[in-house]
Amino acid sequence: MLQLEDIEASCARVMDLGRGLARGRDATRKATYYNYLEFAKSPQGNDLLIVSQDLMDDDFASFVFTQVPSEDRSTALTRLGIRDMAKNKYDFSALLLAPPDYHSEFKGRLDAKRDHLVLCIPIHRCEFSGDEPVDDFCALRMKIVPTMNWPRKVCPKIILRYDNPKTQGGTVHDCGVFAKYATVLREVDLLSGVPKGFIEIINYKKQVIEILSPEEGAFVLVRDRDDATREPLDKPTLLQELQSFLVRPRRGI
Repeated sequence: MLQLEDIEASCARVMDLGRGLARGRDATRKATYYNYLEFAKSPQGNDLLIVSQDLMDDDFASFVFTQVPSEDRSTALTRLGIRDMAKNKYDFSALLLAPPDYHSEFKGRLDAKRDHLVLCIPIHRCEFSGDEPVDDFCALRMKIVPTMNWPRKVCPKIILRYDNPKTQGGTVHDCGVFAKYATVLREVDLLSGVPKGFIEIINYKKQVIEILSPEEGAFVLVRDRDDATREPLDKPTLLQELQSFLVRPRRGI
């Protein structure tokens, strides 16, 4: 169970915000990180942590803490959890709760007291599935979703498989790789007019689409690996469908 004295010994410019909340600062050459904590109410409870990069916003951090259900404060978490979030200034739609095995905050500083340190991450719902294993969760945070940047643009979770005989580019593993949206858009451009190539994309709901291009500027969209769903599309319509699939997927596809 963490206490204010622990944070004062570990962070700079610690401020007691009242109501069991505190803020500390970690500064590096490249960024400043603001650590917001809500201390557990009992030895069996969870300490809650929010981290923001280069932005101090006490009001929003306090709001985020109010979005953590009471059960998640009192019961030890063993896996990721996603909870709904009320309307807010950064347009986040969900709160991702990560138990201490899923993050490295305060490792090497407060090892003996971080057993119940839950990292609270405001997210756009399409950024995480909520059932990622530790390695995938860390990879998404490191390469795809800058979770400590609150004003960020939406960074949808994308698993990409593709093969392009023309560029000789493609993914090696059948399970695909995590990719940024900009990478997908680039590969769509490169696929145009390559009839033997393909792009397969899996979104955060584990729904699948495949993109083909029988001729220059013409595309075919296939849903759920079912050829009966083949739909010819021009590029602007394809991009609209792709954006919707990644950020606001339909039900039942």
